Amino acid sequence: MELTLFDDVDETDISCRDKIQLLLHELKEQDEEYMELLVGLKEKMIIYWHQPWYQRTGWLTRKIEQNEDEHEKFRTDKFTLTECERVHKNWLKFVKKFQVPDQPVRLARWKSKGKSKISKFGPEEYVRRYIISYLARGLERNLHQVFQHFNVCYGTLNKGPYTKLETKVIQLCYYHFPEDAVQYASRLLCRETRGVQMKIHLDFKDNLRKKRPKVRWNLDSATKFLKLIMKFTGLHLEELKYKKIDKSIWVKMEDEMDKDAKTLHFFWYYYLHVQIFVKLDLKLKKIKKKVIKVIESYPYRVWTDINWKDLVQHFPDGVTSGFLYNICVHSAIQYKNYLKAPLHEVLDFVKEKIKTSNKRLKTLTLNNDGMLEVVCYNNSKHKEIKEEKYYNNLLLIL
Repeated sequence: MELTLFDDVDETDISCRDKIQLLLHELKEQDEEYMELLVGLKEKMIIYWHQPWYQRTGWLTRKIEQNEDEHEKFRTDKFTLTECERVHKNWLKFVKKFQVPDQPVRLARWKSKGKSKISKFGPEEYVRRYIISYLARGLERNLHQVFQHFNVCYGTLNKGPYTKLETKVIQLCYYHFPEDAVQYASRLLCRETRGVQMKIHLDFKDNLRKKRPKVRWNLDSATKFLKLIMKFTGLHLEELKYKKIDKSIWVKMEDEMDKDAKTLHFFWYYYLHVQIFVKLDLKLKKIKKKVIKVIESYPYRVWTDINWKDLVQHFPDGVTSGFLYNICVHSAIQYKNYLKAPLHEVLDFVKEKIKTSNKRLKTLTLNNDGMLEVVCYNNSKHKEIKEEKYYNNLLLIL
């Protein structure tokens, strides 16, 4: 999967999140495969050359101080061109000696498998330490310095001004993963994290100024939200049914709702829109079953193949692609490697999860006082419920 797939994608496209995760997963798999190859050569990795004291001690990831008791001192200035060339020459020698692919970016990019700290005596760390020691041969540098130099030079290959596509990828990462945007975009683009962080700060500084609280939606806040949409768009309620609301509208509403534009967009298309415009008494279980049936009618092979916008035509007027995605993905993500696993396996897993769900889609309407209220369906299958808790807590559709 190439980054060019994001060229003409709107940031609000729900498939972006899955595609970003899949790309990151593919990169991680490549790095793991390369590390496994290196670990397989561990027994041949024996240090036979002389090492100064500062190349025999300390962690790769931690700075060390000069030892006044030792006459050998390591340099602390910037790497010179001659030193950079020496590191590269040593890498090529290593590649030739051990007959491994010349792909230093995979080693520089490799991270431990979800562990907060890798063992100093583990096979992966032994291999990394050996390779960095091999690269440090002939240098008056400690291993931490060489390790940092290697990661910057080979793990962040792209330098200079950001291209239009790179900026787009950063934008998508920031929109879908605001907390991890720097890390994710850096890995996808092979860019330094500091540069990506600065790019985000410059391009999205308005969003970074204020950290807004997380507040649970209720009927009062949803009513205020709906009235602001009508105010800023100049449209009546029914006219909003097929209207794609521009991002500028959400931005205008941020301060009055005390929520960021992404949260407002998400609430409208993933939750409130369907609750207002679908005037039917429906169980979520029934909707999920139909989603699966419709997906199975398409030639999709994996989860990321699904075009959720295509599915909308098979559902009642007022249903959004975001809503369909949202009610299914919460179960799908519990299946191991759901993004790459055969789609029929993921759907079978989701079917089992559906059996335990018995919630209903709440229908909302504006009453004579201009306030949103829950429509109660009085029939033998769905008794009228009047508890205050039922009315005040709005996000009940999942």
